[in-house]
Amino acid sequence: MATKGQFRQNGKTWEIDTKIKVGGVWKHFHRSGYPTLQMAKADFEKVKNEYIENSSLKKIETFNDLVDEYETYRSHQMNISTIENDKCVIRTHLLPYFGGKSIGQAFDYYTVRSWYNRFISDLRTSNARKSKVITRLKDILNFAYRHKYIGATTYQDADIELYQVKYSKKPLKERVIWTADEEARFIQATKTDAKDYLMFRLFLTCSPRLGEFLGLQPNCFDKKHNKIIIKQQIKYVTGTGKPILTDVLKTHDSYRSIIIPQGLADELDAYIISLSLKDNDFLFFANTKSTPMGRTTFKRKLKKYCILANVPEINPHASRHMMATKLASVCHTGQELESAARRLGHSPSMFMDTYANHANDKTEEALLERMN
Repeated sequence: MATKGQFRQNGKTWEIDTKIKVGGVWKHFHRSGYPTLQMAKADFEKVKNEYIENSSLKKIETFNDLVDEYETYRSHQMNISTIENDKCVIRTHLLPYFGGKSIGQAFDYYTVRSWYNRFISDLRTSNARKSKVITRLKDILNFAYRHKYIGATTYQDADIELYQVKYSKKPLKERVIWTADEEARFIQATKTDAKDYLMFRLFLTCSPRLGEFLGLQPNCFDKKHNKIIIKQQIKYVTGTGKPILTDVLKTHDSYRSIIIPQGLADELDAYIISLSLKDNDFLFFANTKSTPMGRTTFKRKLKKYCILANVPEINPHASRHMMATKLASVCHTGQELESAARRLGHSPSMFMDTYANHANDKTEEALLERMN
């Protein structure tokens, strides 16, 4: 079976990017996420044969067939929650109109134009949603052209009808940062529940993304070195609310270990032992140990203790801003800056641009005082 292409490095991982001849037609084949080049090469023959077998099973004739192949192709590159969200978009907004049509009929100039005009005039769908749906249809169109299911003329005629819908993003709200006294009052308020007391102390100490925190299990706790290992997260499928535990994090820098104080580590160890938590149970769970606490439940508890402590209400992500502010205020060298960024799961440049700027006003005042 003929192939042509190469293995490429993408950041810290390797990917297979090649073309495979299936049924006399060259098809683009891509799979990513290999930690080493050796692993990519070792897996190549296996995944190539699977791809050829799947591609040879049925003829791609209708829009539905095309969507099935497109989703299979995407499943090798995207995490499961992204795939499920895309399926929701396709089944809600595209298949009811294009489903059942041949590929040529679906991407006919007049068919695409009719769908587009009808879709953008729908007042029930937000502009942000419209833009996402149009992006997905353009992606499927591009996929059909690259795999030679449609010609260049059909591709261009359809593509020119799919203008992106612009939308205004919500203005950024002023970020609430607790003072040291307010944070202490909040922690004091959580003492009414021993589990919540431990949970929020750990959350504020580590300052992870909420999905990363809810995905913590005993196997993420390194008692020997007093570290929390961030290697997975909980994501939710749009439209279903179904939680999915995935080891695909936001960026490569998101995979990290966070040192916690000895006292907190001892309490966490005792907590795990007292509940007889197994490695694949969740540290903070819902009805059963195998079900993670929901985002809504966590936010409700956070709001409850904010009210009890009489401190400004914050959302879970604000803990990252507060930790960044504290870290930025004590960083004096590039090495310390890298450590601070690594703790939050960011590159140093991202840390400075997104988070550490909270400390800019005080830094500027200090510089002016030194100048004078």
